[in-house]
Amino acid sequence: MTNAIDTLVAGLRGASDVNEAYAAVDQWNRDGKTRDLLDLAAAIERGCDVEGAARWPYEALADHVEEVLALTPGSDHIDALLALLAKERVRSVQRSRPSELRVRAFASRLGHGQTKEALLTAIARGADRADQQEILACWMHETVLRGTSLDREEGAIAFAARLAERGHPLGSMPLTLLGAETEAPTYMPMYGANAIHKAVARLESGPASARTIPPPGHEEAPRVTRVDDAAHEQRLLEAVVPWTTGSNGTAEAKIFRFEAPIGAAAPGKWLLRALPLECLKGSGSLRAEVVGPEAVWGALFAAASNGGAYSTGLGGAYGRRAAWASLAALVDAPGDAAPARVDASASACRFSMFGAPGDWFNDIAWDIGILAVRAGGGSAAVLAATDTD
Repeated sequence: MTNAIDTLVAGLRGASDVNEAYAAVDQWNRDGKTRDLLDLAAAIERGCDVEGAARWPYEALADHVEEVLALTPGSDHIDALLALLAKERVRSVQRSRPSELRVRAFASRLGHGQTKEALLTAIARGADRADQQEILACWMHETVLRGTSLDREEGAIAFAARLAERGHPLGSMPLTLLGAETEAPTYMPMYGANAIHKAVARLESGPASARTIPPPGHEEAPRVTRVDDAAHEQRLLEAVVPWTTGSNGTAEAKIFRFEAPIGAAAPGKWLLRALPLECLKGSGSLRAEVVGPEAVWGALFAAASNGGAYSTGLGGAYGRRAAWASLAALVDAPGDAAPARVDASASACRFSMFGAPGDWFNDIAWDIGILAVRAGGGSAAVLAATDTD
């Protein structure tokens, strides 16, 4: 097998197509040659002695080895992937990959490819290992985001409690989907040969929620005062940080207090026009749609987990955390509120998602406009963000 590995690696120099190498990896995987795949990954890293774009074939094949291991069910594949994670990839990448980026990428694929039982076994074996805590925490919440509840699994419950005791950022995340997260599985990435077909089928099946929203109202514009609270505005922005950091994005976050509580009318164009917003300045027309909290959470989660035009997202687990942080700020929940409390607060709020042609929104693929009227109708929060390539 050493000769076969050496031949594969030697063929990567100057290659413009790695399909044959992919096929070899796939065949070795079908044949159960997990040890050989580990050796191949090490040989690729060791044998990559070129720079810049010339590293692409090496990077592509090493990525494929990692993906095959993550997506193929079995404890041997999981162990192999964890072994790869313990080693840095320096030479076989075109751009540096921080450890946290690799952890989140692996966790996303494990959440897609492995069973709940495999996760629980991995937690039982590695929960006390400091070097596996992060990958297991991310994998656990990737699994939840794909629709598998873990709130009755003793091993997951104990591990989550341990994370919370240690102050881990994911320690407060629930082990089942909350009301605002009902559409989370539709936002999760798919991997493997049939990913495109599965994604199309998922889109054709329609959204997971058919929640009925009341029609927009047409009310007299209220008198508003902007609330000067920089810390609260920063919390609003948490989900769109990947757009505004490392990419071309811009964002606006504002809080308003109404002179008198607004009535029960749905928050629409009439209310948006009354708010002094930079994102709507000079816009002759305005799009606005009344939505439920699940649509708002979904937009925040997509921005946080996937990233912007030129930035890498936070991944599923940390994207979930960022989405809840921004939603908490929108509905005026405390910054340390548990997601379940935020979810309850969101159900008492009214939301509208909006956009407008003009100089502010890029209207390409990365645009968010959210208006949240808090419970009681005495205040509102707005988060708008846009990015472009």
